[in-house]
Amino acid sequence: GGIGDAMSKIAAAEGVGALFKGISHANVWAIPYYAATFGSYTTAKSLYVERFHDGKSPGPVAGLGLGMVAGCCGVVAGYPFEAGRRKMQMQGVGGRPVLYSSL
Repeated sequence: GGIGDAMSKIAAAEGVGALFKGISHANVWAIPYYAATFGSYTTAKSLYVERFHDGKSPGPVAGLGLGMVAGCCGVVAGYPFEAGRRKMQMQGVGGRPVLYSSL
């Protein structure tokens, strides 16, 4: 009765594709999140090095600050998609109505 058993029962009952239900919704969130995170980090690091560090690599404290800014940008870009995904996950649970059929 472990995870392998559950996966084999799902695959037998609904087909192998059922094991990947919801992956597209996770990717819809991941694309803007990672694009904003890496894009803003690269841009912020370039600006920081150019303006404040004379072309040298920033130190660990500056890198931490740049990473925090990049993380915030990623969350702002990805949160609307994550909220939609969570709403879809919770529909039908505990008698809740099913309101949405796709993201």
